[in-house]
Parts: sequence; C-alpha cells; structure tokens
Amino acid sequence: MGNVLVIDGPQSTYLEGLDIERDVFGSEHTVELCRVRDEAEIDGRLEEADVVISWHPVPLGASSFSRMRRCRGVVRAAVGYDNIDVSFARSVDIPVANVPDYGTEEVADHAMAMLLYIVRNLGTTNTTARAAWDWRDIGPVPRLRGLHLGLVGFGRIGTAMSMRARAFGMICTFYDPWLTPGVEKSLGVERVDDLDTLFSGSRIISVHTPSSPATRRLIGAKQLSLMPRDGILINTSRGDVIRQEELIEHLQTHAEFRAALDVLSGEPAVPAAIRDSAQVLLSAHSAFYSDASLMEMRRKSALTAKCFFRGEEVRTIVN
Repeated sequence: MGNVLVIDGPQSTYLEGLDIERDVFGSEHTVELCRVRDEAEIDGRLEEADVVISWHPVPLGASSFSRMRRCRGVVRAAVGYDNIDVSFARSVDIPVANVPDYGTEEVADHAMAMLLYIVRNLGTTNTTARAAWDWRDIGPVPRLRGLHLGLVGFGRIGTAMSMRARAFGMICTFYDPWLTPGVEKSLGVERVDDLDTLFSGSRIISVHTPSSPATRRLIGAKQLSLMPRDGILINTSRGDVIRQEELIEHLQTHAEFRAALDVLSGEPAVPAAIRDSAQVLLSAHSAFYSDASLMEMRRKSALTAKCFFRGEEVRTIVN
C-alpha cells in the first residue's frame, strides 16, 4: 500500500476528479488530490507521499524535495519540467520523469492552424465578409507553397509540424544543436547550425524547444530583425524562450509583423501591449488540448508513477 499525491491548481486547473488515476492504481494505493497556488501551500501529505504527480506548474524546489522523506519519484504531467528543480531532486536521490509523448499531434495541429489563420488572413476575411461580400477587402495573401518555415527545435512536435507544413508545399528548415546528425536527411528537410541563419532565411518561425537554461530568452530583437518586415513568429513551446519585451517593441515598430502566441512569460498575466495588439493571435496555453490528449496525459502520468512503485524501469527520467 502506498500514497500517491496529485498536485493541481486551486480551481480545477486540469483535474475535476481522480477517476483515471484511481483506475490505474486500483485498490493497491491511496490517491489524493492537493490543490495549491504555490509551493508553500502544499500540506503535510508531501511527507507521506510515495509518489508525486505534478500537474499545476507550481515550482517544486529544495524546500519541497527536502520534505519528501519517502518519495520514490516525481512525475511531471507535461512535456516541460522547467518548474521543477531537477538538480536538487537528483542530489537527494529522487528521480523526476516527464510525459514527452502525449499531445504531439495537438500542438503541431495548433501551430499549423495559427500559421494558416495568419497567412490566409482569416480574421480579416471573417470580418469583411460580414460587412461586404468582397474578397478584395482581405488584403495581400501569399501562396503557401514555397514559403520558408524555420523551426526552432526539432523533437517530436517540431518534426510533426514540419510534416504538416511540407504537405502544403512549404520549405522547412530547422535549428536544433542537440539533435543527432542525419535526421534531416531521413526526413527531407534542411538543417542550419546557427539561429541567425534560420531567422534570416525564414518568412515564418515556429518555436518548439523546451525551456532550459540554454534556451531561456533565446530569441530576441537581434533574431527578429533578421526576418522580413511581414514575418510571422509562432510560439507553442514556452513563453520564456522569447524576450517578450523585445518582441513587443518589434511589433510596435513593424506594423506588418505578426505573432501567434500560445504561451507567454509570466502567464496567466497578459501584457496590454500583447492583449490589445491586432498583430497578435492569442490562445491561452491550449495547444496541448483535446479531449483525447488530456485523457492520454493523465493515464500516462499515472502509469509512469506506478512504475516507480513497482521498481520498474522508467524511460522518461530527466535527471
């Protein structure tokens, strides 16, 4: 018999109940839900937890891990784990795992939908069609075939995005210094060795890299200045990969530039300069979501946690 502690936000951020988790663990283990706004609110159940499943992006740092006296492992129910101090967890012999293979299709679909919405100028199309049935009011619309798409990061989601874009005839190039050489040959895409080359050669940039010390604030004014004046930046990864204040300034000084943002630095707060800009397409960190992907993530998180109990190999440990 063991204790599973599931951490979520204070207002049913992700979980309405624990039916899926309890179905996975059965009667062997106790599964409890802890709703908190921040790390300091996590109650005494942390000391009694054998496994922790973290949903809400509450930072789990040294103070939390120091209290996990019997914890066999932590599962971050997401791809990104930048809210968890994995180095300290390693120092106290607590493995941390993520769920890297859920929702790949959803995020790639979402990024592609954002791209199509902007390139095809669907916002203006919808508005003008209601006022006057005249296609000439739409404004300039480029042909997708032959447009250059640059991908920052070429893991599961970046690869899926390239497959969608290539189906429309787009030319795909990626930058990913951590990826094994030769992947580009097997997938028929181009690879560049530096970020500036990617930005200078792309009409559209789509960001698919996790947040890490090496990628935080990776993209800023320098890279944006290399894009065409009517360039498009799409971000469905993490908000802190982009220097948000520099993106805002670029939008304000380049009236034709567009941004599609599913993530922001400091979310859920939305700066007025982004919220009120007609140049920005926003979604509230929802690229991951479909009914199927949410169920998939819950089940995979629970199954990974169950492996910690059984002493089985966990192949997604990040520390």
